Amino acid sequence: MELVIKITNFIILRVIYYLSYLNRKSLGRGLASVSFRSELILFQFMKSLERQSTVCLRRSGILRVIQINKWHMATIAGFLASKYAILDMENLGVEFIKDAQRKYLLKNINCKMLHSVLFKCMDEQNVDLATSSEWLFKGNNGPRSEALYCLLQDRNLFFTSMGSLCSHCKKCKKTVDHLATQCGKMLNSDYLRRHNEVVKCIHLHLCRTYGIKRGSKLKTHSVQSILSTQNVEIRVDMSIMTETKV
Repeated sequence: MELVIKITNFIILRVIYYLSYLNRKSLGRGLASVSFRSELILFQFMKSLERQSTVCLRRSGILRVIQINKWHMATIAGFLASKYAILDMENLGVEFIKDAQRKYLLKNINCKMLHSVLFKCMDEQNVDLATSSEWLFKGNNGPRSEALYCLLQDRNLFFTSMGSLCSHCKKCKKTVDHLATQCGKMLNSDYLRRHNEVVKCIHLHLCRTYGIKRGSKLKTHSVQSILSTQNVEIRVDMSIMTETKV
C-alpha cells in the first residue's frame, strides 16, 4: 500500500504503511495493522475450534464446515508459515506470530534505500533505542504533527518544485535528505552548528556523570577544550593518532 500526499511546500511520495506499524519504542508510530490483526484473530479462532471440537458438537460442526469448504481460516497456519517463512510449526503461537510480523516489517524497511538509514541503528550496541524514540511515546504531539515528524525522520519529504536545485550549492536536487546531511556549502554553517550543539550536550552529560559539574542547564554550559580532575580528563577537538585512515 503506497499513498501520495501533498502538503504546503512539501510533497510526501510513497508513504510506506509498514513504517507506521512498528512499536513506538522501535521508532514506529504504533498504529494497528488491520491485516496483522485479522491474521491473529483467524489463527486464534481456528485454534480455539480445534481445541474444543472434541467436547462441543457445535464447534466440531463449525470446524468441519470450514475444513470442507477450505475457507481461508482453514489454511491460516500454512498461510502464515508461507508469508513469514516460519519453519517451526510446532511453536506457532500468538507471540511467535507477532515477532514474525515485526521482522517482516523490518525486512521490508531495509529494502528501501532512504528509509533503512534510520533503522540500521537498531543493530548498533551503542544506540539507546528507547531514549531515541522517547519523543514518540512520551511526547505531546498531535496526530498530524507526529506523522510529519516521522516522515521527516524517515527522509520521506520532498519539495513541491521537484526539479529545483539546492539554493546553497546550486548543484544537487533540492531534497530534505540533501539539505539535512549532504550539502557541502552548509558544512561550515548549519552542519557545524548542529555538531557543536551535540558536542555541548555530550560534554555536559560527561561532566555531570563524573561529578565535575552539578548544573543541568545546557544554555549556560560552556565547552572547554581540556577539563580534568584527579580521576578523569575530558578533551574536546583534540587530534588522536589511530591506525584508521579517514
